[in-house]
Amino acid sequence: MTLFIFLLVAMLSLLVAEIIRNRRKNAHKQAIIDEELYGGLKVVSINKIGEDNCITEYVLIDPETRVMYTYLVRYGNSGGITVLYNADGTPKIFS
Repeated sequence: MTLFIFLLVAMLSLLVAEIIRNRRKNAHKQAIIDEELYGGLKVVSINKIGEDNCITEYVLIDPETRVMYTYLVRYGNSGGITVLYNADGTPKIFS
């Protein structure tokens, strides 16, 4: 019975630690979203993709034109910025 209580307390401690870690991560993510990148482009979303979430995709908008862009970062190495297009070939506009 004592072992059961010990394991239960240990599992609850790990759960609480994970919840705190996720809240801190989300607070950091929100701080990043509020920043400007590339001379005025605003970050509107951050997505983790790839195996082991090794790639971070930033979706950006130009506040004046509302045109959407994407920017990829993998393990600290960054790719280029690219305009997002609709199926008809026109730039995607943030709504």
